[in-house]
Amino acid sequence: MRYRLLLPSSPGPVHPTDEQRRVVDHDAGRLKVLAGPGTGKTTTIVESVAARIERGTAPEEILVLTFSRRAAAELAQRIARRVGVTTREPLVRTLHSYAYHLLRDQATVEGQPVPRLLGAGETDRMVRELLAGHCASGAVRGRSSCTPPSPRRRSPPSCGI
Repeated sequence: MRYRLLLPSSPGPVHPTDEQRRVVDHDAGRLKVLAGPGTGKTTTIVESVAARIERGTAPEEILVLTFSRRAAAELAQRIARRVGVTTREPLVRTLHSYAYHLLRDQATVEGQPVPRLLGAGETDRMVRELLAGHCASGAVRGRSSCTPPSPRRRSPPSCGI
């Protein structure tokens, strides 16, 4: 038995405002879009990507950056639904994902080990070790005591007077 999953059909036609139209029609390179909640940023960005692809820009040459994973996932889904193309690399990334991608690619080019992202537990342990070394070295001047946080508590180090 085989199933074929289809993306839901896109909503009706979009009628951008004059401000949104300027973003959609922009073709002079990079563009930063700033706007408040509910102003149509996502729709505007989706339409802008679609317009660029329709004007002949290869999808692989388009990069949309956003802050959160949720926003990136929503944008990617809406763009895919709107333009109906697939790419080897994502069109939409979080700022953090893009930064990691650049570091990983550069390490590969230089023959260096690929950087590894640390989990929350690893970062907590690493910070504790750094603070313990910092306290032990006497680097905390003017303090009578310096105690790194306990591994069981998620509290900042206490440096008493």
